[in-house]
Amino acid sequence: PRERIALLADDGSFVEMNAALLSVDPVRFGNAGESNVVGSDVLADAVVTGTAWFGGREAVVIALDDALIGAVLGAVTGEKTLAAFEVAQQRRIPCLLMVAGGTARMDAGPLSLVQHNRLAATFARLHVSGVPVIGVVTHPTSAPMFQSLASHCDLLVAEPGAKVGAWGGLAGVAAPDAPTTPDELMQAGLLDSVVDRVALRGFIERLLNLIAQQSPPYRPIASTRSDPALPSARDALEASQRERRPTARDVASAIASVWIPVRGDRLERDDDAVIGGIARIHARSVVVIALDRMAGSPTLSSVRKATRLARLAGHLDLPLLMLVDTNRQSLRQQAPFAVGQGSAKLASVLSLLPVPVVSVVVGIAGGPLSLAALQADRVLMQTNAVLCSTSSEIPVPFTIRHRASDELGVVAPAHECLRLGLADAVIDEPRPAADMDPESANERVRQAVNEAIGEIAASGQRRLLDRREARLRSLGQSTPEGRAAAIHEVGDLQDWQRALGETIDEWRDRWEQRRSQTGKMTLQRPDLGELAGRLRARRTELLERTGIGERLANLPEEIRTRQQSREQARDQEKPPL
Repeated sequence: PRERIALLADDGSFVEMNAALLSVDPVRFGNAGESNVVGSDVLADAVVTGTAWFGGREAVVIALDDALIGAVLGAVTGEKTLAAFEVAQQRRIPCLLMVAGGTARMDAGPLSLVQHNRLAATFARLHVSGVPVIGVVTHPTSAPMFQSLASHCDLLVAEPGAKVGAWGGLAGVAAPDAPTTPDELMQAGLLDSVVDRVALRGFIERLLNLIAQQSPPYRPIASTRSDPALPSARDALEASQRERRPTARDVASAIASVWIPVRGDRLERDDDAVIGGIARIHARSVVVIALDRMAGSPTLSSVRKATRLARLAGHLDLPLLMLVDTNRQSLRQQAPFAVGQGSAKLASVLSLLPVPVVSVVVGIAGGPLSLAALQADRVLMQTNAVLCSTSSEIPVPFTIRHRASDELGVVAPAHECLRLGLADAVIDEPRPAADMDPESANERVRQAVNEAIGEIAASGQRRLLDRREARLRSLGQSTPEGRAAAIHEVGDLQDWQRALGETIDEWRDRWEQRRSQTGKMTLQRPDLGELAGRLRARRTELLERTGIGERLANLPEEIRTRQQSREQARDQEKPPL
């Protein structure tokens, strides 16, 4: 480890820490009266920690030796690593972590099993404190070591040929689908760059210089043009999608003098639809997110990658620049639900970032991810950039189409967005469009970005968040035209509600009229006395009509006569005594 540190650090600048920290036997077996400290000096070199200078920037260094590290970090190696992290946190200086080892086929002790939790808690405190951690993966490194140390680094690079995750574990081998080579790790979104050992020193110096460099003081720049072009929605939409027009990737590479790529979402894969990195623009370090229209439709990995870059900007206390350029084909289909859900969370993250956030629309801004990227302190648009929810090929209802320009659906060019308060400034392009003079167009974008970031950074963090909250709260209503458009929208909504109410009243009147024509049934409680009298009268009437009443009246006399006749007949039939 000391030789590796000497190859990377400035000559004679390394100062070692905790060199006398040795390992003892915390668990006594059998009749062993004392700990076996034979070879303790060698075991102490398993992790070498200290401070060093890299290109004039001080950093804490932690280097692991693959020949001495066991299956996982032990109690002493873990303690030395944690102590070095705490020094970086107290002094607010970056930390360089060189990961290796963990390839020994042996069982971990009980104290080694809990080192992962201790390291995770310390990494969390470093992130909250704003201390950057740069990781270098060397050969060989086991999967447990990669997961315990390397996965927590803000930026992670690997040397060519380094093998990761191919050793360790119970069976001594990795899962068959686990990434092992640096290229596979980058495709899986777990690695940012592969840097040769010869070039690693310069890479670390540039990266530390970008992270630790102070922003220059803000100096306003006078505008040189006051007559921006006002293209129609159709012309702007056509110009924004020309093949020769600089894409977001082209603009990012043109305006950055130094570029350190940041790849992957740290979970699944690296999606080229989002290009990210740490760059220097006009002596100012910024984190860049570029949505490239040439890479296809954004996916959930794109959203996760953009969210990671946004959090990285807040963690490193660097301004965030987002270059928006949506693929037109992606507007012809509905975005996946997961992309919309992730974009909503990205918008929440952007609204709370304690650093300046600037969005520049260099083409079409449409779709969930692009609209979330407009959650910024300043929104700049090139002259032929447009805000679009559908393309001209998608049929839209007439109630929406009649408000759009040139019958292209909901398409708003840059000057219209500026008039409505959706954009803060328009970056004038070379006439007639940026593809005629890409260098001049990119230079104007660079100047506008530097001006916007400098103006925002001049205020404190608390004032920055308050102004962002006020801007987003009044978005679309900060100009007289925007307020008029909002009032118009409210009027249309009220007209719709009024028409709906009139329709409901009309149907109610029709229902009442139909009920009145069919008559109403009323139920009253009957009078029992009256009902009994009516029943008796009805009974008498029926008896008189049928003559049954007279027969019933003579019925008792007939019964008595028949009874007497039967008695006389019986008397005559009796024999004489």
